[in-house]
Amino acid sequence: MVQVLVKVQTFLNQYYEKPKKYPHIWIGLIILLAAISLIWLPYWRVSQFGINNATENATLENQYRTTLAQMLGGVAIGISLYYTWQRNNIAQEGQITERFTRAIDQLGN
Repeated sequence: MVQVLVKVQTFLNQYYEKPKKYPHIWIGLIILLAAISLIWLPYWRVSQFGINNATENATLENQYRTTLAQMLGGVAIGISLYYTWQRNNIAQEGQITERFTRAIDQLGN
């Protein structure tokens, strides 16, 4: 059982490290996927209703796009807040380490 968990962890670490090597490619793919979903997905979803009125069809597509864009924007804001929080914690740890090092230096003198 432990060997299986180690293999799973190795496998997951391998795929966790790849986005760190090429972040611009992953960011580009995510943006491309979001753009495609904003263009194609509303058309596909509204066409399932079988509406023949072009005005109503266009209105529903635009409402669907608006909702989807707001959801994607909320996810982007959530991700940016998470990374900001992480950087803030790292900065605080660095400050603590720096203060501790200075205190040790002052004690040594």
